[in-house]
Amino acid sequence: MPTHLERRDSSSTGSQIASAVAGGVAGFAVGLLLAQTFGGLSGLRARFRRVVDEVAAFDPAAEGAEEDEASDEIVDEWESDGVDEALGERVLEAFRNDPTLAERAIDIEAAPGATIELFGEVDGPHEVEYAATLAGGVPGVEHVIAHLGVKGQQRRTRA
Repeated sequence: MPTHLERRDSSSTGSQIASAVAGGVAGFAVGLLLAQTFGGLSGLRARFRRVVDEVAAFDPAAEGAEEDEASDEIVDEWESDGVDEALGERVLEAFRNDPTLAERAIDIEAAPGATIELFGEVDGPHEVEYAATLAGGVPGVEHVIAHLGVKGQQRRTRA
């Protein structure tokens, strides 16, 4: 004959409420103790104001950090070099609508010259080809560079 074991919770609602209130009171007491350690509420406010003022006055150039104008020029050049962000969005939408590739961690980047670059991992070599073919089939894409790795294998690039 099977035996049925049942576990009953012996705590009452009243003891649960009492435990919650005791925890709240203990937390409040610890907060008061810490506030007094730092000079009370006015001391905490003063410390907070000092930190906010220090953050507002922070100047990276004064700390020895130099602005890299060359890298800013490279970024500006790249951005003005025919990168079509909408093209990347259309390829992303095609991947989201595909039942296989929607499940893969693939990053899609638009590059100059109507080029799409794919980064990530897929389950097999056939999926590398499939991803490149799908991206290349999006209107406006002229070149696809697939930097895709196959799980468990060395990464290969298909251009």
